Amino acid sequence: MTIGVDRAGMIKVGQGLQARLSSRGDAIRRGRMRFLWLILAGLALGCVSGASGAADEAVGYKLGFTSAAAQQRFGVASPAWGRLLARMRVPRGGEVSASSFSRVFVEAEIAFTIGRRVDVRLEDASELRAYVRTVHPALELPDWRFGSGAKPGVDEILADGVGAHRFVLGSGREPGDVKLATAAAVLERDGDRIGRGRGADALGSPWLALLWLSHALLDAGGALEPGEIVLTGALGPVHAFAPDEAAGDYRVTVEGLGSVGVTITPAR
Repeated sequence: MTIGVDRAGMIKVGQGLQARLSSRGDAIRRGRMRFLWLILAGLALGCVSGASGAADEAVGYKLGFTSAAAQQRFGVASPAWGRLLARMRVPRGGEVSASSFSRVFVEAEIAFTIGRRVDVRLEDASELRAYVRTVHPALELPDWRFGSGAKPGVDEILADGVGAHRFVLGSGREPGDVKLATAAAVLERDGDRIGRGRGADALGSPWLALLWLSHALLDAGGALEPGEIVLTGALGPVHAFAPDEAAGDYRVTVEGLGSVGVTITPAR
């Protein structure tokens, strides 16, 4: 496959991302990761062009480290984002094999579909309503690809796309007056409740999480584009399973938004 590289774009995006990470004071091993960041940031924002197929088309973003507990656990001072690809999306009510994971994570989330390009620096989260097409209940199924007992640094986690692997969106509705910060989210496995959270678990509100991402992309030389999907972070506890223990029917119900489910089939 021939890949064309917009070198100026890659450098601009990579340097913007590096500056953002360094300014937080994170323990990033900058020397070893410098060139990797340039490449990954360019790929993430579409500065690398090439015919890699529709399955690898970028369709949006996922946020990580959106709770104080997650930030404390990994020693970071702000959220992070990873790219979502078309092949990661699972149809509503669809199936995904546990064999495709190294370690299965299940998260209840609220997601947005962008309606208008966010190419200005908005100062208030309420302004984003004019840029969002729909809001959705969502399940994210990240993967932990570092092996049992591994303690990766922030740089490795970011280079791995913050664990992006599979996700499913429920039906969308216009933002209207849905109170996302106080919306309750219930996660079930085989009909039994295994977790509960609220929209405020995602950086205080999914709207604030989306605002943070819009700023981060602008700082890195990009922007949220129409049609892109944004997963705003886990609501309540994140559940982790070994692949041979993960099989089941999972469903999240978000107050005011409805529910969506997915089946994890047994590992083979």
